[in-house]
Amino acid sequence: MIPQESQADTITRQKRSWSIASGDVDIDVCPDYPGSEDKKKRQRTEARTSPEDTSSSVHSQSQGFSLEIASTNNAAHQQPSLTASRHSLSADRSESAFNLKDTTTVTEEPPANMQSKATDMLRAVHTFQNARDFVINNPNFIYQCPSSPFVGDVTSLSAILSQITHAGEAVFVALSRRRMEGAEVDSSSREYPPRCHPQTRKNLRARIVNWFQRAQARRRWRMLWLLGPAGTGKSAIAQTIAEEAKIACRLGAALFLSRANHHDNPDHVIPTLAHQLARKLPEYKQIISHRLADDPTIVEKNRRTQFRELIIEPFRLLATQKPSIIREPLIIILDGLDECNGAGAQCELIELISNHARTFRESPLLWMIISRPEWHFSYLLTEPEYTASYQMEELIIDDKEAQADVLHVLDDRFTRIRRRYQHQLALTWPPKTALKNIAAVAKGMFAVSDTVIRFVEDEGVSDPFGRLEICLKFLNGSCAFAKEVHPLHALDLFYCEIMSKIPSDVLPTTKRILGVDLLFGSDSEPFGAVAQANLLHLSQAEYYSALKHLASVLSVPPASDAPFLFRIHFDHATFGDFLRDPNRSGKYAIDEAAVYLDVAVNSMRWIAVPQHATKNYATWIAEGDLWQVDLNSTRAFAMSRGLQTLWRLEGSSVQKLENALKYIDFRHLVFYDEPVFELIPWLISKVPSIAHLKKPGCCLQQPRIQKSAVWETYGAPYASLAGGPYWCEERAVVIVHIGSGKRTCELSLVTRPHDFMEKVHLSAGQKVEPIDVKLGDIASSLPSSELLSSVSCSISGNSAVI
Repeated sequence: MIPQESQADTITRQKRSWSIASGDVDIDVCPDYPGSEDKKKRQRTEARTSPEDTSSSVHSQSQGFSLEIASTNNAAHQQPSLTASRHSLSADRSESAFNLKDTTTVTEEPPANMQSKATDMLRAVHTFQNARDFVINNPNFIYQCPSSPFVGDVTSLSAILSQITHAGEAVFVALSRRRMEGAEVDSSSREYPPRCHPQTRKNLRARIVNWFQRAQARRRWRMLWLLGPAGTGKSAIAQTIAEEAKIACRLGAALFLSRANHHDNPDHVIPTLAHQLARKLPEYKQIISHRLADDPTIVEKNRRTQFRELIIEPFRLLATQKPSIIREPLIIILDGLDECNGAGAQCELIELISNHARTFRESPLLWMIISRPEWHFSYLLTEPEYTASYQMEELIIDDKEAQADVLHVLDDRFTRIRRRYQHQLALTWPPKTALKNIAAVAKGMFAVSDTVIRFVEDEGVSDPFGRLEICLKFLNGSCAFAKEVHPLHALDLFYCEIMSKIPSDVLPTTKRILGVDLLFGSDSEPFGAVAQANLLHLSQAEYYSALKHLASVLSVPPASDAPFLFRIHFDHATFGDFLRDPNRSGKYAIDEAAVYLDVAVNSMRWIAVPQHATKNYATWIAEGDLWQVDLNSTRAFAMSRGLQTLWRLEGSSVQKLENALKYIDFRHLVFYDEPVFELIPWLISKVPSIAHLKKPGCCLQQPRIQKSAVWETYGAPYASLAGGPYWCEERAVVIVHIGSGKRTCELSLVTRPHDFMEKVHLSAGQKVEPIDVKLGDIASSLPSSELLSSVSCSISGNSAVI
C-alpha cells in the first residue's frame, strides 16, 4: 500500500535497487520522489544488498559510490532528480588490496503495480550521464529478474556500460593531455617516415628481431641500445622494427622523438608510452586508470615517480596476479633519445630503463633505445653497473655493409625516378659510374645519399637528368653553387642544426679546435688531443666542453687515450667540407686565416719554452709520467708544422702576429737549426719590432745570449751589421735580437751574410741585385784579427757597408 503524499497528488513510489560492485566501487541506484519539498535533492545512502544477494553480487570491501534517483508514473514529472556522493575510492595500491574481479552483478526487484516500466528503465540509464571521478574495473552486468518483462533488454544495459566506459575515458584524459601527439609509429603527421630498404641493414635487423622473439630463458638482456652517428639511418631501422613488431603483435609502444617536430619534452615521454600501452592492454589500462583516478597529479610528478607509478608497479601487478595476460614480451621502442631537451633528462631516462631491465626480470617489457653517441652518455657506456643491463649495437658509417647498402638504395631509388620520368630518360640512365661516384662520396652515410636523391627527384624542377649532372659536378668540386641550390643543402641544414647546440661563448673555442684538425690533421703525422690542447693553451675541461655537442658528427677520444696520439676524427668528410665553405656554413665556417694566425702565435710561444721545461708549462697534464712526452710532442709540432704557417700570413694577420709576439718571453728560446734559421729572415722583414739585426748602439741592454749556435762557428768571424752585409763566400756569425723589451734574446747565426740578407729581402718581396764590387773595412767593433774579405753589394738600391 503506497501512502498518499497529498490529496491532490498521489504517487505510487517504485523502488528499484541496482547494486553494482566491481573492484573498488559500489553503486546503489534508488528511485525516490522528486517533487517532495521535504526530501533533500542530494543525500548519501549506503549500498543496500540483502544477505541472500551476496551469492550473486560481488562487492569490494572499500566504501562505495552511491547514487539515488527518483522516478514516477506521473507524466508531469519530466526528469528524475539525481543524488550522487563519492564516499571514497580505494587508495590502497598494494597488490593484495587491488582486486582484479571480473564480475559485476546488477539485481532488480520488480515493484508491485509497476507502470511505464520501459520509461523508468531508460531513465535509470541517465544515472551515469556526465558522471565522473569513479572507476569500475572490468565489469560484467547480469540482469537477474526472470519475471521482469525487461529480461534481455540489452539496450538499457549497454547504455549503462557505455556511460561507465565513458567515465573511465574521462579519467584517462589526464594521461592523454600529457602525451606527444603525432610521435607514434603510424601517426599521420609522420606520413613518410624513413624505412629500411629490404636489402639494407639485413644482418642488424635480423639480430634485433631474433632478440625480441627468442624465448625468455634464452634472452640475456631486456634492453637494447642502438648507437650511431648522425645520418646513419637509425630512425629508418627503428621504424622498420616497429612495423614488424606491430604486425607480429609484439609492439607495446613506439615513440619517435624529434626536436624539429616539437616532440622533445622529456616530461611527456613516460605518459606517452603509458598511453600507448593502455591502448594495447585493457588490463593495464584498468590499473593506471585506478591510479589516475586516485591521484590525477601523477602525470605532473617527476619522471622517476611517473616511471614507478605508470610502468613498474602496474606491470608488476600484471606479472604476479595475471601473468597469462601477456603471453609474449612486448617491445617498447624509443627513437631519438638525444632529441630530448636536456642532457640530464636523457641520462635519467636511460638509468630508469636500464635499472628496470636489470632488476625486474619478470617484466613483460623489452626496451629498444636509439640515439647518437652523445658525450654525456659516456658513463652509461662504460660503467659496469649500466653496461651489464643492456646489449649495445653500434652503427659504423664506412663499413663494407653500410657502403653496399647505400649503393642498393641509390640503385633502387634512381630506378624509380627513371620509371616516373620514362619519357624523359633513357633506359641506361643513370650511368653506373654516376651511382658509384655518389656512393663513394657518401661512404656509407645514408643522409648523403638520401639528400642527393631528394635533390635529383625534386618535383618542383622535374629535370632529373640535369639535376644529376649538377650534383656530380658539385661532388667533384668542379662547380660552385649558391647556398640554397647546391645538392647537399638539406645536409647543410642538418649540420647547422647540430652546430647551433654549441653555446655562443664556447663556439670560438670549438672552431679553433676544428680548424686545427681540419688544416693540420693527418693520419701520416698524428697529432694527439693532449698535444693539440696544449698547443692552443686549452685545459682538458675546456677541450672536452668545446666538443661535447658534436659527438654525433665527431669521434672524440676519451681522456685515457688522448695522450697516445689519438685525436678527434670527423665521422664523415662532408662535415669538414661544410665547415670549410662559408657560403654553406655561414657563421659556423672555419676562417683559415684565423687558424693559421692562431697556430703561428702559439707555435712561437712553444719554441720559446725552455728545453727542460717542467709540466707547469702544460695546460693539460696527462696522468703518470707522460707529461714530458706530451710537451715534446707539442714542441715538435710547433717546430715542424706550426712555424710553416707564418709564410701563409698576410695583411692584417701579420700585424696581429706582431702585437701577439710582444708578450712572448723569448729569453729561453732554444735554437733549432733549420726551422728557426729559415724563420728569422721572415721575422726581420715582416715584424722588425720583434726581430732585427744587432747594430752598433742597439738599445737592447743585457740580452740573454744563446751560445748554442756559436759552438759551431769553428772560428768564423763575427759580422757586425751596420747597415747591411758584404757579399762574401766565407761563413760569418750574424747576431740577431728576437723579442720585445726585457723579453728579448740574442741569437748568433753562422751563415753567409749575403745569403742571409737575401732571404730577408726576398721575404719582404724585394729584389737583390749586385751592382759593384769593392773592398771594405771591417767594423771597428770587430777584433783586428778577424778580418773578412767581402764584396759590397746593392740591396734594393741601398748600399751596405760593414
